[in-house]
Amino acid sequence: MGTGGGSGGSGLGAGEGGGTEFEQIAGEITPRDYPRRLREAGIGGVVGLSFRVEPTGLVSRCTVTRSSGVPELDALTCRLIVQRFRYRPSTDRYGRPIADTVDGEHEWIPHG
Repeated sequence: MGTGGGSGGSGLGAGEGGGTEFEQIAGEITPRDYPRRLREAGIGGVVGLSFRVEPTGLVSRCTVTRSSGVPELDALTCRLIVQRFRYRPSTDRYGRPIADTVDGEHEWIPHG
């Protein structure tokens, strides 16, 4: 996932039969979000996660599916995604917004 994106798809009709796929329109996790003491100590990792894009385009239900091994980074990743990420939601074949599930990962790299 890096700073956003991910692989999506609940498959609830989006993109099939006239619907559209969701699209991220705002939000990112930046190097400034990296907790200084962890970065300076060279502590990082990859957080696997899953979250729901609501029909409103807001994010909810972010859960860690694979820990980075650093609970602080795991919790921070989900918190920032819920707070910042916004989507143009998927639509069904009738043009109605629908929910999607996004599965992805974010890598915290201590250098750079």
